[in-house]
Amino acid sequence: GSSFDEFAASAVGEGSFVLSNAQVSQFDPEAFARVAAVSGLKQLERVELVKLIRDNLARGSFVTDGISGTFRIAGGSLRANNVAAQGQSGQLLGGVHINLTDLGLRGSWLLTPGELEDPAGIVEQRTAQAIALLGGTLLAPRVELDVEQMADGVQMRLLEQELADLEVLRGEQQARSRQLALERQRLMELDAQRAAEEAARQEAQRKVELAAARNGADASGELDVAGPAGADISGAEAQDAPPLDLGGNLDPSLFNPAPQDLLPPFN
Repeated sequence: GSSFDEFAASAVGEGSFVLSNAQVSQFDPEAFARVAAVSGLKQLERVELVKLIRDNLARGSFVTDGISGTFRIAGGSLRANNVAAQGQSGQLLGGVHINLTDLGLRGSWLLTPGELEDPAGIVEQRTAQAIALLGGTLLAPRVELDVEQMADGVQMRLLEQELADLEVLRGEQQARSRQLALERQRLMELDAQRAAEEAARQEAQRKVELAAARNGADASGELDVAGPAGADISGAEAQDAPPLDLGGNLDPSLFNPAPQDLLPPFN
């Protein structure tokens, strides 16, 4: 005579179950590899990235040879926790909670890829995941996909790569700046060396010109000192000189005197 609600509330028990050749539609584990292969993830806005993940999950199904687990009935509810399934390209782990009174349904299932290789390093194994949140009733279930954690992981990796690229660019810029500074220093030293060499050349030229000027002055002074008083009038100049004109008034006897007797005359 007890009602079903009373029976459900008082029922206690546990058991196990096996589901062979099971599949979960619109929950494709290949979605992670497809997202990783998309070029231009860096340019996507958050909403666009979430939509990209959802659309790829909806393109296929999770297929497994079987799902097995245990369940427990107590307090008017059936609970099956830590149910795991292995598919060809991913794993499924989750649980379900069914209210036996109104057949209300709650639960979550986590889908992760098997082996994921992303050469760009954007979609990582630890963040590549999607969660199916169960709701509604057993007769009219409702499923909501949660890919926010995966979107967070992708954007975090994109940010890390951008920071790494900026660090590389900053290092390259610093290297170029150091190279330019060294080149400027080299050119400044070269200019200083050239200026010093030019100054030394000009100084040497000035000294040569000054010495030449002094030698010229000394030679000019010697010529002045050896002027008319010391002039040499011998040679051709002396031979060409005209005879002295004594005016014709001199007595020739002065130059040709008559011979004088050196002894007195003999008597």
